[in-house]
Amino acid sequence: KHLDDLKHSIEYHQPDNVLAVSRAAPLTLGLEGRNVSHIQSADGLQQQSRHKLAYVHDLLEHLAVEEGRQLLAALRDVYADIIYAECRLTEDGWNHTMFAELGFRQLESYKEGSDTRGLFYFDIYQYKLTPDWLNARFWANPERWDLWED
Repeated sequence: KHLDDLKHSIEYHQPDNVLAVSRAAPLTLGLEGRNVSHIQSADGLQQQSRHKLAYVHDLLEHLAVEEGRQLLAALRDVYADIIYAECRLTEDGWNHTMFAELGFRQLESYKEGSDTRGLFYFDIYQYKLTPDWLNARFWANPERWDLWED
């Protein structure tokens, strides 16, 4: 189920280039005919350019939490506009709060036996939308600056 949701999310964006970050071979996920780069750890990031979309699968739960946080932060800040990350959630490992601290939103949560898996995403274009009140109409009125001078 979680791979179907990941596939549909990726198909929605129609990316030309994708960075797959996983321990095993990259998932196909309907990406045939697209430029797909694959790395198995953060060590491979230095050779990468910026991608429209990256997904992380079957990797975070196998890394130390700090190493995984650094990987997601690097992907978010330098290597991808949109990121999907899927991993097993635990009390002492990865949890919802850790993803939220990195600016990720939860897309889905899945129960697999006694395990809970989560699918999270980060989209730089939806991260911080400009609120209506943040514009010149409310803030910058230079024509009124001299009205209250003593």
